[in-house]
Formats: sequence, C-alpha cells, structure tokens
Amino acid sequence: SERVKKSKLGQEVYQEIQKLKNGSPGSPAAIFSKKDIDGEMFSLADLRGKYVIIDFWASWCGPCRKESKEFLKPLWEKYKDGNTLTIVGIAVRDELEKTKKALVEENYSWPQILDAGTSPLDQYAITGIPHIMLLAPDGTILARNLRGMQIEKTIQEHINKNTQ
Repeated sequence: SERVKKSKLGQEVYQEIQKLKNGSPGSPAAIFSKKDIDGEMFSLADLRGKYVIIDFWASWCGPCRKESKEFLKPLWEKYKDGNTLTIVGIAVRDELEKTKKALVEENYSWPQILDAGTSPLDQYAITGIPHIMLLAPDGTILARNLRGMQIEKTIQEHINKNTQ
C-alpha cells in the first residue's frame, strides 16, 4: 500500500531491495574510489577493458586468507602479465596496520584497497566475507560469491565464451 511504501520501514526495505538489484549479476558494478596500499587513489573505473576479480577480505578472516592463498594467488601468477584479468583486494572491516601486516605475511602482490570500512559491502549488499566477485571488461557484474575452484571455472567460461 502507499502508506507502507511511504513509511520509514517501507523506505528502508525499498533501499535494501535496490542495493540487491544494483549488486546482482547483469548490473553495472558500483564505481568507488579509495586509497590503495601506496596511499594513491584507486578506482574500479581504471580497470575497464579487463575481467576483474574483486576480493572482499579482512586480515582476521581465516577463510578469506585461505581463498586468497589457495585460489587467487595462482590466478594472479597466471594472469598478472597479460591484459585479460586482474585482481583487486578490498580490505573491509579491518584495522589498517593489521591489513598491511597480512599483505606482507601472505605476499599478496595484486592491487589492494585498504581501510575501506563497510561502504563497499553496503554498495554491493554483501553481508559476509570472503566475498569474491567477477566483473566483465565493461564493468558489469558477471558473478558473485565465488569460492574455491568455482572462481577459475567461472573466469574460464567467460573468457572462452568471448574468444570464440
């Protein structure tokens, strides 16, 4: 009803539905800019033209670090010198110094956005980490919540589909 739509709760529910729609496969990825590990501004818009894996993680999240070590690190080694795929880590809900320490410990060498707080999670309606997304070269969300071997399988499906 119009009364419910205009109520505070109705508007909050509507906003949550919009976040889910905006962060779903087929939607354009929300573009945001944050500082990277070198203190430089980094924007997802700068990565257009490549497939992009976005890894939402935190230093205190054991499953996040396991996904990165076992699945993202090998992908980075495979694709880092080409123009097909890149990875971006986005440290969320974490303390800056702990994030930096984890990056050194794990030897992650792909681009990292640090001290992102929760705003990227809110933009994509992500409720838990690890959360790995795949973006198309045009910035469209192709897949969300990828895990394990599904990450590379999904990437290969999209890359192969676009090279045939």
